[in-house]
Amino acid sequence: MRRLVKQGVVISDRVGNAFAYRLNRDHLAAEHIVGLARLSETLFSRLEKRLAEWEIPPHYAAIFGSAARGSMTADSDVDLLLVRPSGGDEGMWDVQVGALVAEMTRWLGNDVRPLEFTVDEVDSRGRDEPVLRAVVDEGVTVAGSHSWLVGRLRKEIR
Repeated sequence: MRRLVKQGVVISDRVGNAFAYRLNRDHLAAEHIVGLARLSETLFSRLEKRLAEWEIPPHYAAIFGSAARGSMTADSDVDLLLVRPSGGDEGMWDVQVGALVAEMTRWLGNDVRPLEFTVDEVDSRGRDEPVLRAVVDEGVTVAGSHSWLVGRLRKEIR
């Protein structure tokens, strides 16, 4: 902190026997520091926007694993759940997924690992998929409704 105070990035105020620190928002580096602090938020926002533009949008999508927990490192991969409508043009879907994976890798520098299900697959075997439970527990929804996935996993198979 002393170095940041000396450089003027952080302002230090004495409060009794302690010091309070705050970002000097007038410093040239401030907007970049704030941008770095918001990387996860920026990722989720970009991803939501990109998925909304798809010709065949996902019924549901979420980031899960270390990227969702905020514990990603340079060696982490990015786990992305994509639930596509059942039926439809699988070729177009595959093109969209491939383009998104390449784009996200450029955004982050990390490998992106899509995990794909159809709506029918979620309905028929979703309750037996531990990874879907992990998405419910810790995933960050970027398309569709979290409650949809929760409901599908609780749905009784008839």
